Amino acid sequence: MKTFFKSSELPHLWAHNLAQNARCPSAESIEGDSYISYNTVIGRRYEHKGVRCFLANVTSYSVTTSGHQSAMLRAIPSATKVFRIGNLRMGERMRWDSRKQTGMAFFDYAVSEAAECALKAAKARKTDSKEFHQGQQAKWLEDARDISAFFGLRRKVDSATIERLNAAKVRAEKAAAKEEARRQAEQEKQDAAYIVTAANAYPELVRQNGELKEALQELLEDSEVHTPKHAAKSKAVMKARALLSSLKTQGSPKDVLGHAVTETNPVG
Repeated sequence: MKTFFKSSELPHLWAHNLAQNARCPSAESIEGDSYISYNTVIGRRYEHKGVRCFLANVTSYSVTTSGHQSAMLRAIPSATKVFRIGNLRMGERMRWDSRKQTGMAFFDYAVSEAAECALKAAKARKTDSKEFHQGQQAKWLEDARDISAFFGLRRKVDSATIERLNAAKVRAEKAAAKEEARRQAEQEKQDAAYIVTAANAYPELVRQNGELKEALQELLEDSEVHTPKHAAKSKAVMKARALLSSLKTQGSPKDVLGHAVTETNPVG
């Protein structure tokens, strides 16, 4: 039996179940119900209670695989349902433990895409852009309902679902921003302490370099007033780092600005 075909033939053979094992020169292959690009499954034929659908992996991997995905989708008969999923790792086999888990994976993706479109529509300033995202949101919601019906999930999808998802996303983004601000402040504190400690090892250089002394003084003042001047401190840190980067000889550590760097008087 023939197993090697032209690249243009393979998508049609898979979509119409005309080959169980086949390959072609362009790193595409068929293994049973799976359509594969390199070693990643990008499509599966799926049947439940005598009704067929196609499962499409639309994750963006490479230009070549994107071409394979487009050709595969074009080969699917127009009357057949196609359920899409993204954010899958390279090497994905698109095999879940049960029919319900398969359905939930596609359902959750459709709902999350609908929620994302709703956010984009809310932020859009131009009417045509807003209408486009609203149309995409409606499409993904329809897909979610179809997925729920096909896999027997009995999951309800409405505007309240989208609102809950978007509210949760906003909370998560705020928490992430707060954590990033905390991390940045801690890093600036460590940077400032490092720079002053390093400068204390080179007292002669500091005394001879007014710009470096000024930068270090800014760091110490920020610490003394306990004010989180993140922008000013970052600038001072960068300035002091640049000036210290050319140090070649090591001096004896000592306090060069009349401020002891101790646990009771930290810098940062």
